[in-house]
Amino acid sequence: MRHPIGTTLERILSQEEIAELLAAVQQGDIETEPEPSAQDGERKVKPFDLTKTAGSGRVPIPNVDILFDVFGRNYGVTLTNRLQRSAGIKLGGLESTEFESFTKSLAEGAAIGILRLDPFKSGGLIILDSSLSFSLIEMILGGRPEGRGGIPGRPMTTIEMHLIQGLLGGACGDLQKAFRPLENLSASLVKVENNPRLSNVVSPDTPVMVARYEVAIDKMVGEMSLVLPYVVIEPLRDKMRDGLLSLPSREGESWTNRIGSELFEVEAQVSVQLDEIVLKVRDILNFQEGDIIALDRGPDDPVQVQVEGKPKFQAMAGIYKGKKAVRIGRKLAQGANDGNH
Repeated sequence: MRHPIGTTLERILSQEEIAELLAAVQQGDIETEPEPSAQDGERKVKPFDLTKTAGSGRVPIPNVDILFDVFGRNYGVTLTNRLQRSAGIKLGGLESTEFESFTKSLAEGAAIGILRLDPFKSGGLIILDSSLSFSLIEMILGGRPEGRGGIPGRPMTTIEMHLIQGLLGGACGDLQKAFRPLENLSASLVKVENNPRLSNVVSPDTPVMVARYEVAIDKMVGEMSLVLPYVVIEPLRDKMRDGLLSLPSREGESWTNRIGSELFEVEAQVSVQLDEIVLKVRDILNFQEGDIIALDRGPDDPVQVQVEGKPKFQAMAGIYKGKKAVRIGRKLAQGANDGNH
């Protein structure tokens, strides 16, 4: 058989030669070419630790939102009593993240309260955004901020942080109340910081749960956050899975009785009304210092005691330990006055 000039005919191996070649390769007698290395620009495999669960990968804890919601409602009552203004705190949402990621997201000027949580070894944080912080300071000093207020663009002074410290300290008791059905928690405020880098209560990679709240006081609106490490909440998982709402009943206390006991701690404004009279506007505009307004009351006539503006009791006025006082008499029927005018 003839072949074209300039070409070579490759030798074809027999079946026995192929078998011997494969055996030599398997035994290492013949070196093979190394596998090509990863080219520049190709993505390399990055090891991933499946045992480390952070962020949204954590298993949700049942009923934990109720725990944070109870805290927010209690703290709203505390702020109302402290500021003598209508305050409401609404839970906006919960999220899981690492502690370092959260602190890096904090804006400048926020008031950061560092919490000690006994018997747990880890601490927590309660944060008021800068707008809310300066608005609260203005309220404490007698101002009336509205909307989201103005931010001075500077860190808080020592005096301002001291004023905020009083308000944040009140949150500790409310946090204890929220945990009471589950754990005998003792919370205390260690200090207030302005710098997130000085608020490290756990290691940077510690998983934490962040509860975000909307705070509304009169016409002012701001944001608050409560940060608790998972090591504080995880031990309570089984108790919360059983049902947070059923815990009081197992202690022989229904939710109705529990709410009633909490209402006993709410403060109410009590006033004493001597009398009511009707005058013409002309007479009122002509009032001068020293004018006497005659009331249709005798010195021995009863006066009316009002609770939050509603008539509740009839009482007698007098002096007690050198101060004006009233002695409670009969209780007034709902919707009735004292019957003397």
